[in-house]
Amino acid sequence: SDGDDDKYLENVHYFVFGCGNTNWSSTYQKMPTLFDESLEKLGATRIADPAEFDEAKDELEEVFGEYYKTMAPALMHNLPAIGDKKLRDVNKENGGDNSKDGDDDDEDFSKESKLEAQSSSSAISLDVVGDRDETDAEFIPSATVKEDKYKPCKVVKVENITPDSDRGTLHVELEPEEEMEYRAGDHFVVLPRINKEYAERVLEHFVDYGLDTVIQFKSDSDKPPKKFKLPIDKPITVETLLCNLVDLKKKPSKQCMLNYSTIVESDEDREKLEKFAHDKESFNKWMKENEPVSIVDVIENFKPREDEFDRLMEILPMLSTRTYSITSSPNVHDKQIHLCCGMVNDEFDNGTYKGVCSSYFDSLKDSEGETVYGYVEKASDSFAVPEKGERPIILISAGTGFAPMRGFLHERKSQDTKGSNVVFFGCRTEDKDILYKEEIDEWKESDFIDIHYAFSRSEQYEKKYVQDVIKEEKDLVWKLIDEEDAVLFVCGSGSRMGSGVREALLEIFKEHCPDDEDDKDKWADEYMEKLEDNDRYELDVWG
Repeated sequence: SDGDDDKYLENVHYFVFGCGNTNWSSTYQKMPTLFDESLEKLGATRIADPAEFDEAKDELEEVFGEYYKTMAPALMHNLPAIGDKKLRDVNKENGGDNSKDGDDDDEDFSKESKLEAQSSSSAISLDVVGDRDETDAEFIPSATVKEDKYKPCKVVKVENITPDSDRGTLHVELEPEEEMEYRAGDHFVVLPRINKEYAERVLEHFVDYGLDTVIQFKSDSDKPPKKFKLPIDKPITVETLLCNLVDLKKKPSKQCMLNYSTIVESDEDREKLEKFAHDKESFNKWMKENEPVSIVDVIENFKPREDEFDRLMEILPMLSTRTYSITSSPNVHDKQIHLCCGMVNDEFDNGTYKGVCSSYFDSLKDSEGETVYGYVEKASDSFAVPEKGERPIILISAGTGFAPMRGFLHERKSQDTKGSNVVFFGCRTEDKDILYKEEIDEWKESDFIDIHYAFSRSEQYEKKYVQDVIKEEKDLVWKLIDEEDAVLFVCGSGSRMGSGVREALLEIFKEHCPDDEDDKDKWADEYMEKLEDNDRYELDVWG
């Protein structure tokens, strides 16, 4: 306000390392960019070019390690008050040489990022308590979710609703044993389970343990190490440990390889694993040659010492939850929660990778009455059908992204709303891949919905994606948005469909830019921002 804002931070030096995920394309790197531009306007000096970490495809340690090579020297030369020696000490700790303090020619700043094997926790011990038949053991479905959060749900039905497709889709019906409140559009978080086959493959290397062995972790201190996530002082079976708590199917990281190198039997294997951890090219080459690679494959390829089962449990990552959009409406599907799960069966030269949760659900197809554990995760308040029933909605999805749309449509049908329901639905083929086809056909015949398909692998129709059909129906889309105050919902892959839909809509908006506007792109962006600010453009996307 006093005219000196451009010098307000003139003594500030900064760098920007932006973290984000390109699956959320509309917000990717927005905050780091805003931070950078704002500091620059206020007179601060950026000491190195901005860097980006994309969680969708990068490893944080690698990206920051590469950035460190340019950032650290710039930091040293721009902030001498920190102390040359202190920065050199940091550089040494991260793998740099710098043996001669004060010698600028010796600044290598970690040409290879240095990883260190995580040390074993001496505060944790593992005891064998007995056998399942003779010892009471607790069942704990997750190491990462607190007991008071999840609830048991009875499996009512699991059905492949696209049996002729080369990509199956499972419809799952669950009945919570305790009432679970949810809205159409909410998510259900599943506590998955790894197939016993993987546990058995690990136990081939540890003859003292079987699936029925009951073990118990104990801590020598009142407060166990924060990094240790497995249950303390609770007797559990090895089956629970290996199938419900740790993730044997996870793709190994370089850090995991290095940690595991400390418990392998042979020096040759230890050296190989250490090389993978410190040499990106070697790591990527081995992973490519052996894909699909999971942690259990590493265990089989590099034999562990038989007495290191407890240390292996410290090394293994915890099994993560899986989140699905609920595809039912509480007003229609009384006391039930429906999910829609795409089956993951990725083919490689060395075998097939099966998704953790889809293979878990698939194993329950003939097991009605079995128990699945999970909990409801509320969607944002604005990701819900409009309270005003006369307001139109535009539902845009592809594949299993149709899941929340089905819930919305059931909700609107039960409310006997008057607003139009326009659906854009992307599928592979017209005869094998349309989800919930009987329901859709019934809604279409009764004029409850106006549906527009996009078939990407049809032998009968032109290949199209959902964004292509949106552009074909641009007049309808614009009329609904600009004249009838429609709310748009988008669900599907953020990196593919989500960004494509956004670009298609921006293209439509630009066509309706007023003649007196010089910058059509800017006007379209601002129009989209208004939709977002007014909760009229709602996203539910994933990687």
